[in-house]
Amino acid sequence: MNRWILIALSFLLALALSIIHWAGIIIGGLIAGYFSRNFKEALAVGFAMGFFIYGAFMAYLAYMGMLEKFLALSPLSYISLVLCLVLAVISTIITNFFSPYAVKNL
Repeated sequence: MNRWILIALSFLLALALSIIHWAGIIIGGLIAGYFSRNFKEALAVGFAMGFFIYGAFMAYLAYMGMLEKFLALSPLSYISLVLCLVLAVISTIITNFFSPYAVKNL
């Protein structure tokens, strides 16, 4: 199977699991980092996954009519964005070091 299809499936799995628990972001990042070729790609995939999940969360809040109230709690919205990005990026980078798909020269 193509590597990019597996990375896209890990994005969807992370989104589905993060609905239940925030650890879904870590699990999705671990899977996406496993299929990344190098450190830069793992970093980019981690940021993309973090923004993807945060964007889906914002869309859900907008659908429920709670987006304005959530954004009014400005420290909470910033913390949730940072946590989403940090969890996704760190999990993709850590797994990339142990991946057989990764190119071993930095």
